[in-house]
Amino acid sequence: AEVQLILKWGGNLTKLGEKQAISLGERFRNVMYPKTPGGGILRLHSTFRHDMKIKTSDEGRVMKTAAAFAKGFLELEGSIPPILVSLVHKEKDSLHMLDPSGNKEVKAELEACKFEVNRHLQRDLDVNSATKEEIEAAVGPQKLTSITG
Repeated sequence: AEVQLILKWGGNLTKLGEKQAISLGERFRNVMYPKTPGGGILRLHSTFRHDMKIKTSDEGRVMKTAAAFAKGFLELEGSIPPILVSLVHKEKDSLHMLDPSGNKEVKAELEACKFEVNRHLQRDLDVNSATKEEIEAAVGPQKLTSITG
């Protein structure tokens, strides 16, 4: 049996969504900047950490997701709002980058990015034989605190 769920909780980023975005940022950092002598987050810091700009649409949930990703990627402390204010930008001139319609070069790059995200996030898991840790690593904790309070 196969089930596909597409959920949107009132346009707000849930606590589970925030945790997943932070985790994705951490995973991305560890793949791009592995912890090696002279590497890791120190290499990231010296290359572009202070000049980093994250561009999003003007939807609040999308902006919060970008800020949560940045928190994990840059190993930032604290809550999401200050990160959102300092690093996440919504600019009218940048919105065309988020809409690849008619631009074959951007569309190809977008499809490659989607493939990589799906490759990392979508994986088959036999829940009947998987451990609790494997299941939580794939789909998150059993208790959804974002919904229950």
